[in-house]
Amino acid sequence: MALGKTHNRAALEPLEGALEDVHPAVRAAAAAGLGALGQRDALDSLRSRLAREPEATVRSQIETSIALLQASRPGAGKAKLLVKLGQLKNLTGVRGDKLTEVFRGATRAKAAELPGVEVLGEGSEGAREAESRKLPLIVLDGVVNRLAQGAGAVESALRGAPQVMRMAVH
Repeated sequence: MALGKTHNRAALEPLEGALEDVHPAVRAAAAAGLGALGQRDALDSLRSRLAREPEATVRSQIETSIALLQASRPGAGKAKLLVKLGQLKNLTGVRGDKLTEVFRGATRAKAAELPGVEVLGEGSEGAREAESRKLPLIVLDGVVNRLAQGAGAVESALRGAPQVMRMAVH
């Protein structure tokens, strides 16, 4: 994942290679890194791996990265709004960090699909970047309350000065 956050094109080849690692956690991290890298050239490698990936969590991360890269269409308009992922909570009772990681990736991908929205990286200081670019910033918080087969209900809160906006995504 750290390689992807560099946004350096030189990270593409090592991340694509890591998609073939024997360890699912490494493959999932590589897929997340490719999504964060933002290089649409990674789509073929991600699709190829998706077709033969046996692990559900890795498949989910690959799908999230594919959606993120597809949403970053070449020539898309300049950002009019910055979005920073805030606190995303898992209240389902499912233990471990994997569900939260998938939730975070899916939230990032969905936000990136919105026209005029740029989703800031995890390490970015949102307020400072918004101020320097003279763009509004929204911090997106969310909660997974329950899981259902084939569908889920997600409640998200958009936190932005001066008010809080709430929305439900199904």
